[in-house]
Amino acid sequence: MIGKPRETMGKFIPVDPDRWAELVKAAGERDALVGEVARLKAELTDLKFTADRFKAEVERWESENKLKAVRIEAQILDRLVELKKENSRLLDAGDALAYAARHQMAYETKLEGWRAAKSPTPLP
Repeated sequence: MIGKPRETMGKFIPVDPDRWAELVKAAGERDALVGEVARLKAELTDLKFTADRFKAEVERWESENKLKAVRIEAQILDRLVELKKENSRLLDAGDALAYAARHQMAYETKLEGWRAAKSPTPLP
């Protein structure tokens, strides 16, 4: 014969029948939490993978930028050498021009003196 439900449950389940509903609810919450923990672990793994991918991309960009900076610096130094040569050439040309201008003025002064000496002096 089957006894009362409380008596039957007590034989098979070592739990107080009054707490049975509470334990079933807790077990369901535990299963939900285990599922949430698994989901969060998977998300964490995905985020770590994404972070590693971004880190690798940043390192690649840094490497590319260093190479570009070296190339640009070499171009700047080459241009600086060219400008120094051009500056020296222009300074030499300016010095030569100044020398020629001084001698030209001296020549013109001498030429004017020669012309004055060659021309007859007007009589008063």
